[in-house]
This record gives sequence, structure tokens and C-alpha cells, in this order.
Amino acid sequence: MIRVAIGKRIARQPDAPRGLAALILAGTGFAAAWRVSGYVDSGGLGFGLMIAAGGAIIGWYFVGSTASVRARLARGVMGAVWTGVLLSLFMTLRIVLPAAWRGLYRGIEALATDIALRSWRHFLELAQGDVGIMLFLGGMLSAIVGNWAARRWGRATKATGGTRTGA
Repeated sequence: MIRVAIGKRIARQPDAPRGLAALILAGTGFAAAWRVSGYVDSGGLGFGLMIAAGGAIIGWYFVGSTASVRARLARGVMGAVWTGVLLSLFMTLRIVLPAAWRGLYRGIEALATDIALRSWRHFLELAQGDVGIMLFLGGMLSAIVGNWAARRWGRATKATGGTRTGA
């Protein structure tokens, strides 16, 4: 395996668990953005692609980087929650930033407060049954498929229930 040192972190070459978790959470993020567009005007295809890119990054770093089954499932659920937070934040910034450029806020405190309150409101809107279940199932699916890929293609350890077959 080739390791690349970037600062103090070591980045590994792409592997199957990370790639599959990133693809599944990207698809989950895009599907959730498409579903949210039925509730509010979210911005169309560009908004969905932004959330898909964010979901891919979350899937790569959070879900695909652990070896044990329990930790991978927990990170899958946390990846789904972070994808929902990202979704609500982008919905908020799409509304708040044009107002900020027009000078409607009198200070940075007003802008930060409005972003926090609107993000919380959007997050509660996303907590409706269909979007929440979609994000939860996508996170769990990314964790299960990532664990399967780790066992199948050689990154399995004793914690995943397999034997280590490669480096």
C-alpha cells in the first residue's frame, strides 16, 4: 500500500469500503435533496449535486474509515445525520447570503443568529418521516455495504468477522 504524508496525517490510497460508502451517501444526499425540493424551493439540480458531493465526502471520511462492524454502523448513522445537517445548512445559506449581500443585516451577530435559527428550522423540516427515514436507511446501507466490501476485498480484521487477506 502506498501512503502519502500530508502534514501530520497519512492519506491512504482509495479502497473499496471508502468508495462504496462515499457513493451510497452521495446518492442518499442527492435523493434527499430531490425529496426536499418537493417541500421548499431548494434550487434544483445544482443543489442536489452540492449535497451529493458533501455526502460523498462524509461517506469517504466518516463511514469508510473504520474497521469494526459496530463502529461502522454508528458512523453510518452519524454520516446520515451530517448529511442532513449539510442539507439544512445549504438551504439556509441559499436564503441568507443574498440578503447579506444586499445589506439587510446590521452586524455579524444578526447574520450568525439568523443562520443558526434558519438552519435549525430547516433541520426540523427535514426531520419529517420520509426524509429522515431516507437519510437513516442510506447511512445504514453505506455502513453495511462498506463492511461487506471490507470483508470481501481484504481490509477485514477480527473486528469485522473476517481474516485479513491483503494490505
